[in-house]
Amino acid sequence: NENPFQPCSHPIPTLFPTLPTKQTSVGHSHPTVLKAAHEQLDKIIHTTVIYLNNQIAEYAKELTDRLPEKLSHVYFVNSGSEANDLALLMARAHTKKSQVFGLRNGYHGMSAGTMGLTALSSWRQQVPQGSSIHHVLMPDMYRGPFANLSEEDQGNMYAADVRNALETVGGHTAGFILESIQGVGGTYTYPKNYVKQAFESVREVGGVCISDEVQTGFGRTGTHFWGFENHDVVPDIVTMAKGMGNGAALGAVVTTEEIAQSIKGLHFNTYGGNPLSCAIGRAVLKVIDEDNIQQNALERGNQFFDGLRDL
Repeated sequence: NENPFQPCSHPIPTLFPTLPTKQTSVGHSHPTVLKAAHEQLDKIIHTTVIYLNNQIAEYAKELTDRLPEKLSHVYFVNSGSEANDLALLMARAHTKKSQVFGLRNGYHGMSAGTMGLTALSSWRQQVPQGSSIHHVLMPDMYRGPFANLSEEDQGNMYAADVRNALETVGGHTAGFILESIQGVGGTYTYPKNYVKQAFESVREVGGVCISDEVQTGFGRTGTHFWGFENHDVVPDIVTMAKGMGNGAALGAVVTTEEIAQSIKGLHFNTYGGNPLSCAIGRAVLKVIDEDNIQQNALERGNQFFDGLRDL
């Protein structure tokens, strides 16, 4: 259909019934994805990463080809929560430090480890949560405490908040994690100079920088394949899930050689990187390229923004 906006039969008028789910990045039942899944089902469904198969090796290569060169080691998991859990382990094992910082309003999962990172009351249960977690101000350019300043000055002020927070833990910072665009917490973008300054401050005290690309990766921002590219930074660890599997249980953590060596022998995942999920993930990458999904995201995003500005 030439109309990019597809109405549905829901009693409340909406556009794109699949859009809010975040997982179906190339649409339900895309023939290329279905074909890849069926072909893999006819061969072998499961083997762990102990036994290398072509799908996991080729998929890892296809992912790292789309990332900065230093991000060269891929660990497959089944969800975003698992990916962020593993990222925490990596940061702490590599730095031999414990304290991790995130943003207020951030969402990074609902596991025992990631719930502490998630700074939204509606998603936090009344149970003991991840320890040694701290939250800094979310750089809200519209309703935040510095909203009366220019974008550059807001970025400087929010970055200063990160520096001040890092000083409170006395050199024990393991890492800093943020979503490239805050998703569940309200779809907030940050001042252009904020993330770069925050990452610099974290690295100055020996911490690692983690970009949660679970909702922003795979071309969804339109301008770039990864959300962090919009901030002109290269993280030390990148986590991804949701749309990478188009509904299949698939997630990953990508990191550097140095950090990978720090957890050698510490990680194993029974289903992460199984041949079926990897075949589906590879097909999703193919569709993103062949169907110009990223360009469509850019065009439709601009169309939405133009329409909102006209209201």
